[in-house]
Amino acid sequence: MIRRWPSLILPCALALAVQACGYGLFQTARTVPRGEYRFMVAGAFQGNELIEERGVTPFNFAPQVDMRIGVADRVDLGVGLLLGPGLLVDAKANVMPPGHDLAVSISAGLGGAWDMGQVSAWLLHVPVNVIASYTFGGKLTPYAAVGYGFFWIFGRQLSNPDPNAAYVARGGWGDGVMRLTAGLEWRIRGRFAVLVEYSYLPAVVDDPGDNFAFVDNHVAGFGARF
Repeated sequence: MIRRWPSLILPCALALAVQACGYGLFQTARTVPRGEYRFMVAGAFQGNELIEERGVTPFNFAPQVDMRIGVADRVDLGVGLLLGPGLLVDAKANVMPPGHDLAVSISAGLGGAWDMGQVSAWLLHVPVNVIASYTFGGKLTPYAAVGYGFFWIFGRQLSNPDPNAAYVARGGWGDGVMRLTAGLEWRIRGRFAVLVEYSYLPAVVDDPGDNFAFVDNHVAGFGARF
C-alpha cells in the first residue's frame, strides 16, 4: 500500500500475533443486535507493485482484529487496531429492517496511527463505506462494498533530503484510496462464522507535500467471526 512510507507496514511484521493492519473489511452489511458483541480475527495477503521490486516478504501478510457491539436495533459500533500501532473506531447503520435478509449499511469512522520507524510521523484516517449483503437460508451471506479512505500524513521526514532542492508544499487535502470489496460469510453455528474476501484498493488522490504516496493494492483474506 505504501510507496514512500514502507515503515508503516513494519509494525505488522514485528507483532503479527497481537496487532492488526486493518487492510480488509471482513463484515457484512448486517449490524450486531442491540446489547450483543462480536469479535473478528483475520489474515490477509497484500499484493502490489512493490512485490516486483523486493519479492514477497512478511510485510505482505497482515493480521487483523476488531470487535463490534450493538447499540441500537440497526446500529453498531466497532473498534480495531489500525496499521499496527494505531486505533480505528467506526459506526455502522443498516437502513433495512433488522430481520430482513437484505441489508444495506453506511459506515464511517475515525482512526489514527503512528510510525514506529519515525516517532514524529503519524496519520489521521477517515474511512467511509457503503455495504450491501443478502443472507440465503440463514447461513450464506455474500456482500459487496464501495468505500473511500481519507488519509492525512503528518511529520514524515525524507531520509536523505537534498538541501539544494525545493520541495512541493503540502496541499492539505491528504491522500485518498478507494475500496472495492466482495466477500462471503458462512455462518456455521450460533455466532461462529467464517469469511473469505477480496478487495481492490486503488490510490486516487495524492498530496505531494506529505512525503508519502499510496500504490494500488489487491488484498485477499480469510477470517472468523464469533
